[in-house]
Parts: sequence; structure tokens; C-alpha cells
Amino acid sequence: MMHKTGERISKFRKERNLSQEEVASLLNVSRQTISKWESGETLPDVYNAVALAKLFHISLDVLILGSPGKLSGPSYMIELKEKRHRTNLKAFIVGAFGSTIFITSMILIRALEVQEPYVGITMAIVMPTLMFCWGFGIWGFIKTGRIEHEIKYLEKMDLVNLQNEMFKRNSS
Repeated sequence: MMHKTGERISKFRKERNLSQEEVASLLNVSRQTISKWESGETLPDVYNAVALAKLFHISLDVLILGSPGKLSGPSYMIELKEKRHRTNLKAFIVGAFGSTIFITSMILIRALEVQEPYVGITMAIVMPTLMFCWGFGIWGFIKTGRIEHEIKYLEKMDLVNLQNEMFKRNSS
């Protein structure tokens, strides 16, 4: 695996017409380190692997494994945003459904002047339904928050920061 990863580093570097010295300068490592990565003697650490992937405009999956994984590219971001929307919608619909059942049953009990034993039976059916729907709604909104957090994290990992850093170093 080390040798193949090194071959990919070399291939992507050459595709971008970068020398080992230029890549080394951008990553704050020595040219010998780049040479060792490319020859398969060693592998880059996690931080340098991420920086290389950003530099070459590829995912870590492509750099390390040689093929794109599920978490790579803009399609994953679109998929995450659609999942967030679907989860939000489900949570809202189920929560609203439970609330509607509860409110409707309360109105009917008052309007029809239902006798005491039937009120208890009705509430024994309605309350668990309401609690389930509200619980599902809360769970959905928590899940949506987690998805939102992942989206924000992935957006922070954008290539712009590395490109700006490369531009500054080349300008100096």
C-alpha cells in the first residue's frame, strides 16, 4: 500500500507540474520527505495527507486508496443536504400529526362532554401517541442538527484555505 500511495503522490504532483521542492515548500517539509513518500519508504502523516489531497484537488480516498469513496466530492454534500431536509420534514410532519391528534381529542372531549371513564380511556390512547410523535420529532431535529454539524465541518475543510496559503507563499 505504501508503494502505491507513493506512486499516486508522484503521479498527481507531476500532473500539476509541481516539483518535489515546490510541494515540500508548500507543506513545510523537506524535499527528501517528498522523495521518501513517492518511493514508498514512508507515508505522509494525517495532516500532510490532507494537505496533499487539497493541493491535488482530490479526496483522501483517491490519494490513499486509489479510488473515490462514499464521502468524496460534491455529490456527498448534496446527499447530506437532502438527508437533512428529509429528516427535518419527517420530524415536523410526525410531530404536527401527534399534536393535531392531541388537540382534536381535547376539543372533542370538551365539545361532546364525554363522561369521566371515557376520558381516561381516550387519554390512555392519545397520550402515548402524542409522546411517540413528539419523541420522534425531537429525535429528528437532533439528527438534523448532527447532519448540519457534519455539513459545516465539511465546508470548513474547503480547498480555499490551502489555495490562499499557496498563493501567499508563491507571492512572497
